[in-house]
Amino acid sequence: MSTTNRLATLALAAACAMPATATVMTAWQLNVYRDGSSVDWLLGNSRLLGDSFDNGNPLVGPNFSSTGTPANYVLSGLAPGADTALAVREVGGSLLLDPNLGEVAANAQGSTGQSIRLRLLTNISDANAGLNRSRSFAASLRLDLAALPDPGQSFGLRFSDNFGNNNDVVELSLTGATNGSRHIVLRKQDFQAGAITVLGSVPLVVPAGAGALVLSLNHNTPNTDTISGNWAFADATGA
Repeated sequence: MSTTNRLATLALAAACAMPATATVMTAWQLNVYRDGSSVDWLLGNSRLLGDSFDNGNPLVGPNFSSTGTPANYVLSGLAPGADTALAVREVGGSLLLDPNLGEVAANAQGSTGQSIRLRLLTNISDANAGLNRSRSFAASLRLDLAALPDPGQSFGLRFSDNFGNNNDVVELSLTGATNGSRHIVLRKQDFQAGAITVLGSVPLVVPAGAGALVLSLNHNTPNTDTISGNWAFADATGA
């Protein structure tokens, strides 16, 4: 994100490397923050959107705090002929995103797999409404640890530079390795260069009492090109 007025969009993503039956991604909460710092965000301040996935409609969320208008999502990557109502659902305060109903797509290096994404529509015409490089912003997604990715699968969130050169994607994911282990991976995909750069990877080690993994992507410092990834654990109450 190297242009001053360039904006980011946010997407939640579930993917699997093979067409075999795969685990459905289950998320409890999405928070989006704008302005402030990581200290503010940890305290729940400067929250632009808090979606608990509890209104029964996965394509419409609660109101943005800045505009009072409802948040809207678009489902991307649905396989031809697949049922949208089965691919993305809200059930009991959880978002369910099914990669089995995703279309086959290629990553930046040309490797293919099934992928489905739920994209939050941020305002791209008003710099005071969207996620602009000139401001600090962050997003966090709470994943249910009872639905872990299988080998070859990944669940997570991403920022896309969709309104600049449409090539750069930064994503933080929980991934399943072929040996059965799972890792939290921060990486950048550059579709123009055909490159994927892993910026950080740590094995998933779940502490006692944890029910959810919280993944966060942060643009902490305005007017910089730095996106960082963080993770934490939460219990069933969200604490």
